[in-house]
Amino acid sequence: MASACRLCPRRCGADRLKGERGICGADDRLLIASTHLHSGEEPSISGWLGSGTIFVANCNLACVYCQNYPISRGGNGVETGPEPLAEMMLKLQEEGAHNINWVTPTHAVPHLLSGLRVAKREGLSIPIVYNSSGYDAVETLQLLDGVVDIYLPDMRYSDGGNALRYSGAADYPEGNRPAGTEDPRPVGDLQLDQYPSNHPIVLHPVSSAQFPMSAGSGLLSPGGHDIHTDLIHLYCTGFSVGFVVTAKLRGIARWAEMHNFIAFKGDTQTI
Repeated sequence: MASACRLCPRRCGADRLKGERGICGADDRLLIASTHLHSGEEPSISGWLGSGTIFVANCNLACVYCQNYPISRGGNGVETGPEPLAEMMLKLQEEGAHNINWVTPTHAVPHLLSGLRVAKREGLSIPIVYNSSGYDAVETLQLLDGVVDIYLPDMRYSDGGNALRYSGAADYPEGNRPAGTEDPRPVGDLQLDQYPSNHPIVLHPVSSAQFPMSAGSGLLSPGGHDIHTDLIHLYCTGFSVGFVVTAKLRGIARWAEMHNFIAFKGDTQTI
C-alpha cells in the first residue's frame, strides 16, 4: 500500500518505498516526534497514570488550526525502526501507561505494525489506541482488524467546503465515514464501571457557530455495539502558541477567520 500510497483517502500514489514523499510529507521512514505518558488525553484513556502516547511526525491533513504544526507539517521527528519503536512501547508499559496511543498514525500504519510485532514478542500486553484525525482509507482500517483495541478517530467536518478551507481535504466528510462504521468492527461495548480496554471512542471537536458540525449524526457500529463520544475543543487560535508559521503557509485570512469566530463570538455549536 506504500509503493503507490493509498493509506488515506487522498490515494496520492507516491512511491514511498523509493523515498517519494506523499501529500502528507512522509517518505519511506517512520519519524517519531515524542513519546511520553500523557495525562491530558481523553479521561477515558488517560486513567490515573496516563496514556502512553507516541506522536508520529507528518499528517495527511493540513489544518490551519493545528496545535502540533511543527510535527504535523514540519515533519519534526527522529527516524525510528521497528526495534527502537518496540523499545519505546515497552518502556511506556514499564512506566505504567494504561495503553499505547498512536497519535496521527494513518500514513505510518505499516511501520507501526512492524514495531508492534516486535513489541508483542517482547511482552507488550497493554491495549493499542489508534488516535487518528478520522481521515483513513478503509483498507488501512482493515489492516488493523484484531490489532487495535481502542479506536479514537476525530469527526471534524460534515461540510466539504469547510473541510477544504481549513484542512485542505474537500472529501473529508466522505473519507471520515469509515471512522463511524469500519473502526468499531473488532471491538465491544464500553463498560463504564471499569477502565476501557476494547472500545471505539469518537472525538467530536467543538466548533464555533460559523462551523456547525453534524458529522456525528448517523454514527453506526456494524456490530451493533455502542459508540462512546467525547466533545473536545481542538482548535488552536493563539499566535502566542507559535503557529504564526501555520498562518503564513496555510493563509492568514483563513486562520484569522477561524480565530475571530472561535475566540470572540463565544457560543459553540456541535451536533
